[in-house]
Amino acid sequence: MSRFLDTVAYNKVCQVKRPVFVEFGTKAYPDQEKNVFSRYLSHLVPLELSDNVMANVFIIDDELYASSETCHVWKINPTNLKCEKRIDLRDLVSVNLASSHPHICPDGSVYNLCASFMTGLRYHVMKLNPRKLPAGEKGFERGASIMTTISSSQKTTYSYYHSFALSENYILFLKQPLLVNTVKMAASGIKGYCVRDCLEWTPTMKEGKPGKNLVTLKDTQATAVIQENGVIFLTPETKGEAGVLLSVVLDVADGTRDFLMVIHAKTFEELGRAYIPRSVKLPPSVHARFRMH
Repeated sequence: MSRFLDTVAYNKVCQVKRPVFVEFGTKAYPDQEKNVFSRYLSHLVPLELSDNVMANVFIIDDELYASSETCHVWKINPTNLKCEKRIDLRDLVSVNLASSHPHICPDGSVYNLCASFMTGLRYHVMKLNPRKLPAGEKGFERGASIMTTISSSQKTTYSYYHSFALSENYILFLKQPLLVNTVKMAASGIKGYCVRDCLEWTPTMKEGKPGKNLVTLKDTQATAVIQENGVIFLTPETKGEAGVLLSVVLDVADGTRDFLMVIHAKTFEELGRAYIPRSVKLPPSVHARFRMH
């Protein structure tokens, strides 16, 4: 079974016959159902973010959710794939954006990397509280909190991110020089920009002064030292955490089978494979998984 998720953005497109929300590669058109003042205000302050949750699906407790990179998450009925409830993360914590790939820990805690731009450009680590078993609220009804906040080092841009990494002791945020220009984002309604038009590749971006160790965690031997040319040399922790990486391998040759590869997280040695039946073709994916043990 497959179907289009009947989100607000999808229903609006079907109703007015053109997109009215800014998407990654699609610009927004004026919503003719709004009055002139509302349309003008939405051009100046585009606060309505798309709920076109097309980036990821995940399970919290026994509930299925679909997500994108905005503040909207949809609870999906796994039987008929209908949208049951839209969760706005702004009702839980003060964030505007969230990554598509939250991490779910063995104790039931859920972590996600978020961002806010209404009160300054900041990154946030959001934690969804563990469920109190055997009873207790499920999914996003548990409530959430902000664990930590990092201010953007740029005044009008922040680093684009789609996911982040989580191990037993650390949260890893890769701050890359692919920046989102918030000035362009704010003008997207007037200029006709889509999200892709607001991305800027800035390979000369530097964080900190040359010779500075960017790792500020205590009780670790890991270092990340900036060189004069802007290159960052990484020295990993010698006492690495135990764990494995699970990576899906798609074999496109005829008569072959896709498989799940198990890799040692420290040495990257292949530990084993779990083959998929030939009758099953896995969809493409760009994300591996870290499993603690």
